[in-house]
Amino acid sequence: EIPVLFKTKEEDPSLVTAKGYFQYGENGKFIVIRKDMDINQQAKTLVHEFAHSLLHENSTKERKVKEIEAESLAFVISNHFGLDTSDYSFGYIQSWSASKTNEELRNVLEDIQGQADRMILMIEPVFKRRMKDDGKSITQ
Repeated sequence: EIPVLFKTKEEDPSLVTAKGYFQYGENGKFIVIRKDMDINQQAKTLVHEFAHSLLHENSTKERKVKEIEAESLAFVISNHFGLDTSDYSFGYIQSWSASKTNEELRNVLEDIQGQADRMILMIEPVFKRRMKDDGKSITQ
């Protein structure tokens, strides 16, 4: 339902410092992903931005919480589909959570499991259909 655009840093200056972003406003909703990254990083970034689209469009949460939620979801969901993003995700989450107390982090992360289940239920049928169309077996 949300268009995904793949652009270079030259085509979109926002991508000089970001791997992707979710945009909503007068021009509608869309996700932009840097196309010069490897396919695994693009997939993980797409899940991260999709999480923002589901959770944060009208959210008043502070940016740190939004980033922790989106990257935590990207890690859990990517892992579910067999993509290990821990090398990137753990450092990213840590960078946004440095000023958070353990209690604040616990509250944020308690919401992640339910959201991850919801997103997996949304993504899994598409994933399975694409795998079948590509002639690949599915072990999950």
